[in-house]
Amino acid sequence: MNQYLERSVIWTMPEGILGYRVFAGRADATQVVVLAAYSQGRVVFISGEPGPTFDVVTEVHLGKYDNSVVYTGIKDEKHFVVLNGNASAAYDWVGKLHLSRDGKSVAYPAMREIRDKQEYRMVVNGNFGPAFDLIGETVWHPFELLVAYVGGSGRSEQVVLGDRLLPKYERVLGLQFSPDGRLFYWGLKDGNWWLCTENGSFEVSEGDNLPTCGALLFGADDKLGFWRCKQKKWFVHYGNQIFGPWPGVQEIIGSPVLSDDLQNVIYVAEENDRVRVIKNDQRGPEFDAVGRPVMQSNLLVYKARVGKEEFLIVNESRSKAYLVLWPEEGEYATYLEDLPVISSKGDKIAFLAASGTGKTVVVNGIEHPSYKRINGQPRFSRMTDKLVYGAQNGGQQFVLIDSETLGPFDEVFSAQRPSGLIVWQWCPDFSEDGKQLRFFCVESRSIFRCAVSL
Repeated sequence: MNQYLERSVIWTMPEGILGYRVFAGRADATQVVVLAAYSQGRVVFISGEPGPTFDVVTEVHLGKYDNSVVYTGIKDEKHFVVLNGNASAAYDWVGKLHLSRDGKSVAYPAMREIRDKQEYRMVVNGNFGPAFDLIGETVWHPFELLVAYVGGSGRSEQVVLGDRLLPKYERVLGLQFSPDGRLFYWGLKDGNWWLCTENGSFEVSEGDNLPTCGALLFGADDKLGFWRCKQKKWFVHYGNQIFGPWPGVQEIIGSPVLSDDLQNVIYVAEENDRVRVIKNDQRGPEFDAVGRPVMQSNLLVYKARVGKEEFLIVNESRSKAYLVLWPEEGEYATYLEDLPVISSKGDKIAFLAASGTGKTVVVNGIEHPSYKRINGQPRFSRMTDKLVYGAQNGGQQFVLIDSETLGPFDEVFSAQRPSGLIVWQWCPDFSEDGKQLRFFCVESRSIFRCAVSL
């Protein structure tokens, strides 16, 4: 039986709150952030202290390494960004917030109407970039206080790196930094796609003004991976290797993934209105739909659908058939969103499946109890290989550790809960040694911080 190592109240919500959404920072933090709905508006509480009242709060982000909190509030049709309790100037519109890796700096596109013209600028810690007609993809440097983003004016787009304006293209896509801090992106010019860096570019694809170059992968020994289409033929590059072209392939779907040892590239190809998973140049069987593949411990694992039945594929071997998990998508989806997970030893595989009128988690062919909803993505502890996930029946939520159940709770959330758009999803959060599960829960309007031994 799993024992609570800690179960302590860290805040009790005041009366008058009509609804709430709870966020938390680090698992060892005493701070929690609550977005509360009152009859007169929305208020963000930080460790019990209320912020300003807004008509709408659209995003909440929390720092990963400190107690920084940033969110967007709308009042009387004006947009404000609030960082650690300090509100920005008023804007006519604010786009997606981008918090730096250390959680202390924020970048966002903002718009003001000036003499009936909409002017967009990137705002980084209160400092304004140049004016554009629109602002697109935005990324922080992995270890420097430096932002790169796409700005568009008229019929051209260009990357802004800090205070540098890089060359103009007709379109710019796929902006990202490599782990060692090199900037890469795709630029379209005269119908050809170019793989660009901050210091130059080279032509790799002809696209007829279509986005025919895929997201970049960064593997071992500075290997660069991507897919491309040239003269209606599809290729996948990884380091010095080129896979393809394949007769009949109509499209590469989604982004390729790397195996856990970074030696193999795996991707999904559409062929004759069906799809298959390809590892390097080894083509798997065809299906109506497949999920994002995972390759770990020499196991290539993914979900697949044929008609109204789904399977788990492990190195091309099928599990028993289950009914389609998401029937509203079953008739047309070619890319299944939920992922299987593999334990660190490679001896356990878990995935979501339909069970009666509910959903279940299947581990090595054994079905766990059925619930109306499985919340978030199951995870294995890397040290104990215990499987942890959240589940829900009606208004009651539970935490499951292998076959044991904790709860019911009014709500369960974790320090790893995705910030940004306010969507409920529980993600198990383990201690650094992998021997403890940490989470927060709500019971009778009190928020508890909990730790459980694994």
